[in-house]
Amino acid sequence: MKMSSIMFEAYLQSIEKNLPKGSERSHYPALKDLLSNSPGIRDGGGIDAVIEEKGNKAVIPDFTVKRRDLLVGYIEAKDIQLDLEQVEKTEQLKRYLEAFPNLVLTNYLEFRWYVNGERRLKEVLATRNGEKLQLQDRDKTAILLEQFLNYTGEMISNPEDLAQQMARLTKAILLAVTTALELEEKEGELQQLKQGFREVLLPTLNDSDFGDMYAQTISYGLFAARVSHAQNPDGEAFRRRTAGTYIPATNPFLKRLFNTMVETDACTPINWALDDSVQLLSQVDMGSILENFGRRTRTEDPVVHFYETFLGAYNAKLRKSRGDLPAIAEKRGSS
Repeated sequence: MKMSSIMFEAYLQSIEKNLPKGSERSHYPALKDLLSNSPGIRDGGGIDAVIEEKGNKAVIPDFTVKRRDLLVGYIEAKDIQLDLEQVEKTEQLKRYLEAFPNLVLTNYLEFRWYVNGERRLKEVLATRNGEKLQLQDRDKTAILLEQFLNYTGEMISNPEDLAQQMARLTKAILLAVTTALELEEKEGELQQLKQGFREVLLPTLNDSDFGDMYAQTISYGLFAARVSHAQNPDGEAFRRRTAGTYIPATNPFLKRLFNTMVETDACTPINWALDDSVQLLSQVDMGSILENFGRRTRTEDPVVHFYETFLGAYNAKLRKSRGDLPAIAEKRGSS
Protein backbone atom coordinates (compact mmCIF):
# COMPACT_ATOMS: atom_id res chain seq x y z
CA MET A 1 0.00 0.00 0.00
CA LYS A 2 1.53 3.27 -1.10
CA MET A 3 1.39 6.62 0.63
CA SER A 4 -2.08 8.00 -0.11
CA SER A 5 -2.89 11.16 -2.01
CA ILE A 6 -4.63 12.44 1.13
CA MET A 7 -1.36 12.21 3.09
CA PHE A 8 0.52 14.23 0.50
CA GLU A 9 -2.27 16.77 0.21
CA ALA A 10 -2.23 17.30 3.96
CA TYR A 11 1.56 17.56 3.88
CA LEU A 12 1.63 20.18 1.13
CA GLN A 13 -1.20 22.15 2.76
CA SER A 14 0.81 22.30 5.98
CA ILE A 15 3.96 23.39 4.11
CA GLU A 16 2.02 26.05 2.21
CA LYS A 17 0.40 27.34 5.38
CA ASN A 18 3.79 27.84 7.03
CA LEU A 19 5.54 29.43 4.04
CA PRO A 20 5.14 32.98 5.43
CA LYS A 21 7.11 31.98 8.53
CA GLY A 22 10.16 31.38 6.35
CA SER A 23 11.68 28.92 8.81
CA GLU A 24 13.14 25.52 8.03
CA ARG A 25 11.98 24.22 11.41
CA SER A 26 8.40 25.40 10.90
CA HIS A 27 7.96 22.54 8.40
CA TYR A 28 9.38 19.82 10.67
CA PRO A 29 5.96 18.67 12.01
CA ALA A 30 4.57 18.21 8.51
CA LEU A 31 7.49 16.04 7.44
CA LYS A 32 7.38 14.09 10.70
CA ASP A 33 3.67 13.31 10.18
CA LEU A 34 4.25 12.26 6.56
CA LEU A 35 6.92 9.79 7.60
CA SER A 36 5.31 8.52 10.79
CA ASN A 37 1.98 7.79 9.13
CA SER A 38 3.38 6.03 6.09
CA PRO A 39 1.47 2.80 5.34
CA GLY A 40 4.09 1.54 2.89
CA ILE A 41 6.33 -0.23 5.39
CA ARG A 42 7.26 -3.78 4.46
CA ASP A 43 6.48 -5.41 7.81
CA GLY A 44 3.76 -3.00 8.86
CA GLY A 45 5.90 -1.60 11.66
CA GLY A 46 5.36 1.91 12.93
CA ILE A 47 7.85 4.60 11.98
CA ASP A 48 9.11 7.10 14.53
CA ALA A 49 10.77 10.17 13.01
CA VAL A 50 12.60 11.87 15.88
CA ILE A 51 13.33 15.58 15.43
CA GLU A 52 16.77 16.44 16.78
CA GLU A 53 17.10 19.26 19.25
CA LYS A 54 17.82 22.75 17.98
CA GLY A 55 21.52 23.51 18.15
CA ASN A 56 22.43 19.83 18.42
CA LYS A 57 26.15 19.67 19.13
CA ALA A 58 26.51 16.16 17.78
CA VAL A 59 26.22 17.25 14.14
CA ILE A 60 23.49 14.77 13.44
CA PRO A 61 20.93 15.26 10.63
CA ASP A 62 17.60 16.87 11.50
CA PHE A 63 15.60 13.62 11.72
CA THR A 64 16.55 10.22 13.09
CA VAL A 65 14.11 7.68 11.67
CA LYS A 66 13.47 4.47 13.61
CA ARG A 67 11.17 1.49 13.34
CA ARG A 68 10.40 -0.33 16.60
CA ASP A 69 13.42 1.38 18.19
CA LEU A 70 15.75 0.15 15.44
CA LEU A 71 17.52 2.71 13.28
CA VAL A 72 16.25 3.08 9.72
CA GLY A 73 18.15 6.17 8.56
CA TYR A 74 18.47 9.94 8.70
CA ILE A 75 16.88 12.94 6.99
CA GLU A 76 18.53 16.31 6.53
CA ALA A 77 15.98 19.07 5.84
CA LYS A 78 16.99 22.40 4.32
CA ASP A 79 15.17 25.69 3.78
CA ILE A 80 12.51 25.37 1.14
CA GLN A 81 14.14 27.90 -1.18
CA LEU A 82 17.55 26.18 -1.23
CA ASP A 83 18.83 24.42 -4.35
CA LEU A 84 19.73 20.86 -3.35
CA GLU A 85 22.20 20.66 -6.22
CA GLN A 86 24.26 23.27 -4.38
CA VAL A 87 23.64 21.69 -0.98
CA GLU A 88 25.15 18.45 -2.28
CA LYS A 89 28.45 20.28 -2.77
CA THR A 90 28.72 21.55 0.81
CA GLU A 91 31.22 20.14 3.28
CA GLN A 92 28.40 19.34 5.70
CA LEU A 93 26.62 17.08 3.25
CA LYS A 94 29.86 15.45 2.15
CA ARG A 95 30.51 14.54 5.78
CA TYR A 96 26.97 13.23 6.17
CA LEU A 97 27.24 11.09 3.04
CA GLU A 98 30.47 9.61 4.36
CA ALA A 99 29.05 8.89 7.80
CA PHE A 100 25.40 7.88 7.28
CA PRO A 101 24.61 4.89 5.03
CA ASN A 102 20.88 5.66 4.57
CA LEU A 103 20.15 9.35 4.15
CA VAL A 104 17.50 11.57 2.59
CA LEU A 105 18.17 15.21 1.74
CA THR A 106 15.14 17.42 1.20
CA ASN A 107 13.99 21.01 0.96
CA TYR A 108 10.45 19.69 1.59
CA LEU A 109 9.56 19.84 -2.11
CA GLU A 110 12.42 17.81 -3.61
CA PHE A 111 13.75 14.57 -2.10
CA ARG A 112 17.12 12.90 -2.71
CA TRP A 113 17.90 9.44 -1.33
CA TYR A 114 21.48 8.23 -0.78
CA VAL A 115 22.83 4.81 0.17
CA ASN A 116 26.47 4.51 1.24
CA GLY A 117 27.20 7.96 -0.14
CA GLU A 118 25.72 7.35 -3.59
CA ARG A 119 22.48 8.94 -4.75
CA ARG A 120 19.89 6.34 -5.71
CA LEU A 121 16.76 8.39 -6.40
CA LYS A 122 15.80 12.03 -6.87
CA GLU A 123 12.18 13.18 -7.13
CA VAL A 124 10.31 16.50 -7.07
CA LEU A 125 7.05 16.34 -5.16
CA ALA A 126 5.98 19.93 -5.83
CA THR A 127 7.21 23.27 -7.11
CA ARG A 128 6.71 26.68 -5.58
CA ASN A 129 5.08 29.68 -7.23
CA GLY A 130 5.11 32.52 -4.74
CA GLU A 131 3.10 31.33 -1.74
CA LYS A 132 1.45 28.50 -3.66
CA LEU A 133 2.67 24.94 -4.25
CA GLN A 134 2.04 22.94 -7.40
CA LEU A 135 2.01 19.14 -7.13
CA GLN A 136 4.43 17.47 -9.57
CA ASP A 137 4.99 13.76 -8.91
CA ARG A 138 3.37 12.21 -5.87
CA ASP A 139 3.74 8.56 -6.90
CA LYS A 140 7.49 8.62 -7.56
CA THR A 141 8.10 10.57 -4.35
CA ALA A 142 6.12 7.96 -2.46
CA ILE A 143 8.30 5.21 -3.93
CA LEU A 144 11.47 7.08 -2.93
CA LEU A 145 10.32 7.55 0.67
CA GLU A 146 9.14 3.95 0.97
CA GLN A 147 12.45 2.67 -0.40
CA PHE A 148 14.22 4.78 2.22
CA LEU A 149 11.94 3.60 5.03
CA ASN A 150 12.22 -0.05 4.04
CA TYR A 151 16.00 -0.04 3.67
CA THR A 152 17.58 -2.68 5.88
CA GLY A 153 21.25 -2.22 5.06
CA GLU A 154 23.69 -4.03 2.86
CA MET A 155 24.10 -7.78 3.31
CA ILE A 156 27.11 -8.45 5.53
CA SER A 157 28.56 -11.86 4.83
CA ASN A 158 32.31 -11.48 5.38
CA PRO A 159 34.82 -9.52 7.48
CA GLU A 160 35.56 -7.09 4.66
CA ASP A 161 31.90 -6.04 4.37
CA LEU A 162 31.66 -5.60 8.13
CA ALA A 163 34.88 -3.56 8.15
CA GLN A 164 33.45 -1.21 5.52
CA GLN A 165 30.25 -0.61 7.50
CA MET A 166 32.14 -0.18 10.77
CA ALA A 167 34.49 2.29 9.10
CA ARG A 168 31.52 4.39 8.00
CA LEU A 169 30.05 4.42 11.51
CA THR A 170 33.45 5.20 13.04
CA LYS A 171 33.60 8.29 10.84
CA ALA A 172 30.22 9.29 12.24
CA ILE A 173 31.63 9.00 15.77
CA LEU A 174 34.70 10.99 14.74
CA LEU A 175 32.51 13.71 13.24
CA ALA A 176 30.45 13.94 16.42
CA VAL A 177 33.47 14.04 18.74
CA THR A 178 35.53 16.60 16.84
CA THR A 179 32.56 18.94 16.45
CA ALA A 180 31.68 18.63 20.13
CA LEU A 181 35.29 19.50 21.01
CA GLU A 182 35.09 22.65 18.91
CA LEU A 183 31.94 23.79 20.69
CA GLU A 184 32.92 22.78 24.21
CA GLU A 185 34.40 25.05 26.87
CA LYS A 186 37.88 24.31 28.20
CA GLU A 187 36.34 22.75 31.33
CA GLY A 188 34.01 20.53 29.30
CA GLU A 189 33.94 16.75 29.73
CA LEU A 190 35.54 15.92 26.38
CA GLN A 191 38.23 18.56 26.81
CA GLN A 192 39.04 17.19 30.26
CA LEU A 193 39.14 13.65 28.90
CA LYS A 194 41.49 14.76 26.14
CA GLN A 195 43.75 16.45 28.68
CA GLY A 196 43.83 13.29 30.77
CA PHE A 197 44.94 11.28 27.75
CA ARG A 198 47.65 13.83 27.01
CA GLU A 199 49.00 13.46 30.51
CA VAL A 200 48.89 9.65 30.58
CA LEU A 201 49.35 8.50 26.98
CA LEU A 202 50.33 11.04 24.33
CA PRO A 203 51.62 14.49 25.41
CA THR A 204 51.28 15.87 21.85
CA LEU A 205 47.65 14.78 21.40
CA ASN A 206 45.61 17.42 19.53
CA ASP A 207 41.86 17.63 18.91
CA SER A 208 42.01 15.78 15.61
CA ASP A 209 44.13 12.93 16.95
CA PHE A 210 42.03 12.69 20.10
CA GLY A 211 38.82 12.45 18.07
CA ASP A 212 40.37 9.77 15.92
CA MET A 213 41.63 7.85 18.96
CA TYR A 214 38.23 8.15 20.63
CA ALA A 215 36.37 6.89 17.54
CA GLN A 216 38.76 3.98 16.98
CA THR A 217 38.70 2.95 20.64
CA ILE A 218 34.91 2.88 20.69
CA SER A 219 34.69 0.86 17.47
CA TYR A 220 37.43 -1.59 18.39
CA GLY A 221 36.08 -1.96 21.92
CA LEU A 222 32.55 -2.62 20.66
CA PHE A 223 33.82 -5.18 18.16
CA ALA A 224 35.93 -7.01 20.76
CA ALA A 225 32.96 -6.97 23.14
CA ARG A 226 30.58 -8.28 20.49
CA VAL A 227 32.92 -11.17 19.61
CA SER A 228 33.12 -12.12 23.28
CA HIS A 229 29.35 -11.72 23.64
CA ALA A 230 28.80 -14.08 20.66
CA GLN A 231 31.24 -16.65 22.02
CA ASN A 232 29.77 -16.58 25.52
CA PRO A 233 26.03 -15.97 25.07
CA ASP A 234 24.21 -15.25 28.30
CA GLY A 235 20.78 -14.49 26.87
CA GLU A 236 21.18 -10.73 27.22
CA ALA A 237 21.00 -8.43 24.23
CA PHE A 238 24.17 -6.65 23.17
CA ARG A 239 23.85 -3.05 24.39
CA ARG A 240 25.99 0.05 24.64
CA ARG A 241 25.65 0.37 28.41
CA THR A 242 26.87 -3.16 29.11
CA ALA A 243 29.27 -3.66 26.20
CA GLY A 244 32.35 -2.92 28.32
CA THR A 245 31.69 -5.92 30.53
CA TYR A 246 32.26 -8.23 27.55
CA ILE A 247 35.70 -6.90 26.62
CA PRO A 248 38.06 -9.73 27.59
CA ALA A 249 40.01 -9.30 30.81
CA THR A 250 43.08 -10.33 28.83
CA ASN A 251 43.09 -6.80 27.40
CA PRO A 252 42.79 -4.66 30.54
CA PHE A 253 44.08 -1.48 28.88
CA LEU A 254 41.39 -1.53 26.18
CA LYS A 255 38.76 -2.42 28.77
CA ARG A 256 39.69 0.53 31.01
CA LEU A 257 40.03 2.94 28.11
CA PHE A 258 36.70 1.91 26.58
CA ASN A 259 34.83 2.13 29.87
CA THR A 260 36.34 5.53 30.63
CA MET A 261 35.03 6.82 27.32
CA VAL A 262 31.51 5.42 27.43
CA GLU A 263 30.86 6.07 31.11
CA THR A 264 31.76 9.77 31.13
CA ASP A 265 29.01 12.38 30.66
CA ALA A 266 30.98 13.54 27.62
CA CYS A 267 29.59 10.55 25.79
CA THR A 268 25.97 11.70 26.09
CA PRO A 269 25.89 13.99 23.01
CA ILE A 270 27.21 11.20 20.78
CA ASN A 271 25.23 8.25 22.13
CA TRP A 272 23.36 8.15 18.82
CA ALA A 273 26.58 7.28 17.00
CA LEU A 274 27.47 4.56 19.50
CA ASP A 275 23.97 3.08 19.33
CA ASP A 276 24.19 2.89 15.53
CA SER A 277 27.39 0.83 15.86
CA VAL A 278 25.85 -1.39 18.54
CA GLN A 279 22.83 -2.03 16.32
CA LEU A 280 25.05 -3.00 13.38
CA LEU A 281 27.12 -5.41 15.46
CA SER A 282 24.13 -6.92 17.26
CA GLN A 283 22.52 -7.88 13.94
CA VAL A 284 25.62 -9.55 12.51
CA ASP A 285 26.15 -13.30 12.77
CA MET A 286 29.58 -12.92 14.33
CA GLY A 287 30.26 -16.64 14.33
CA SER A 288 29.86 -16.81 10.56
CA ILE A 289 31.84 -13.62 10.03
CA LEU A 290 34.86 -14.87 11.96
CA GLU A 291 34.64 -18.54 11.03
CA ASN A 292 38.10 -19.64 9.93
CA PHE A 293 39.13 -15.96 9.72
CA GLY A 294 42.15 -16.44 11.95
CA ARG A 295 43.33 -19.52 10.06
CA ARG A 296 42.73 -17.85 6.69
CA THR A 297 44.88 -14.90 7.73
CA ARG A 298 47.34 -17.03 9.71
CA THR A 299 46.73 -14.88 12.75
CA GLU A 300 46.23 -16.32 16.22
CA ASP A 301 43.85 -13.56 17.26
CA PRO A 302 41.19 -12.87 14.59
CA VAL A 303 40.00 -9.82 16.55
CA VAL A 304 43.38 -8.12 16.18
CA HIS A 305 43.60 -9.03 12.51
CA PHE A 306 40.06 -7.80 11.88
CA TYR A 307 41.09 -4.46 13.28
CA GLU A 308 43.79 -4.27 10.61
CA THR A 309 41.12 -4.97 7.98
CA PHE A 310 38.88 -2.32 9.52
CA LEU A 311 41.68 0.26 9.65
CA GLY A 312 42.38 -0.29 5.96
CA ALA A 313 38.74 0.63 5.24
CA TYR A 314 38.64 3.47 7.74
CA ASN A 315 41.93 5.18 6.92
CA ALA A 316 44.56 3.29 4.95
CA LYS A 317 47.10 6.10 5.34
CA LEU A 318 46.64 6.09 9.10
CA ARG A 319 47.23 2.34 9.14
CA LYS A 320 50.58 2.78 7.43
CA SER A 321 51.77 5.86 9.31
CA ARG A 322 50.63 5.43 12.88
CA GLY A 323 50.13 1.75 13.60
CA ASP A 324 46.95 0.55 15.28
CA LEU A 325 45.13 0.62 18.56
CA PRO A 326 45.54 -3.11 19.31
CA ALA A 327 49.31 -2.63 19.26
CA ILE A 328 49.00 0.14 21.84
CA ALA A 329 46.65 -2.02 23.88
CA GLU A 330 49.08 -4.94 23.78
CA LYS A 331 51.92 -2.73 25.01
CA ARG A 332 49.82 -1.24 27.79
CA GLY A 333 48.05 -4.46 28.69
CA SER A 334 50.24 -5.24 31.64
CA SER A 335 50.07 -1.74 33.14
